[in-house]
Amino acid sequence: MCNMAYKAIVGYVGCIDARIHNLTEEWLSKNFGSGMVDRILRAGATAYGNSVIEEVAEAHGLHHFPILVVAHHTDCGKLSSFGRDAHIEQMRAFARHIHEEIPELVVQIVLVHTEEQYVEVIETLFDDSEVE
Repeated sequence: MCNMAYKAIVGYVGCIDARIHNLTEEWLSKNFGSGMVDRILRAGATAYGNSVIEEVAEAHGLHHFPILVVAHHTDCGKLSSFGRDAHIEQMRAFARHIHEEIPELVVQIVLVHTEEQYVEVIETLFDDSEVE
C-alpha cells in the first residue's frame, strides 16, 4: 500500500481508445496544468455505471480532485449506435450519479471529436462557485 498522499488536480473518466489519448492529454494539460491527473479508462467508460462510479469515489477519496472530466468520443465502438445527443445524455446521466455519490465534485462533460482532432466542452455541472 502506498503511504504517499497527494492531491490530483483533476479526475478523468474516458475511453481506452488509443486514438484519443494524445489529444485528451494535451487538452487536460492546457486546461488544468501539468499536475497529477487520476485516470479511469474503459471502453465506453460511462456505459459501465456503478463500477466506474465506485472507482471515481475511491480515487476521489484518496486524491481529492475537485473536478471530474467525463469524456466520450464521436466514433466509440462500444457506443457506436449512439448519436451526438445520446452521447451527451449518457454523460449527463453518469454525472448525475456521480453527484449523488460525491456532491462536492464539479463535473465537466466533454466530447472528443476523433476525426477532427479536437475536444468540445459540452458543459460544467454542479459548480456552486459560479452561483452568486
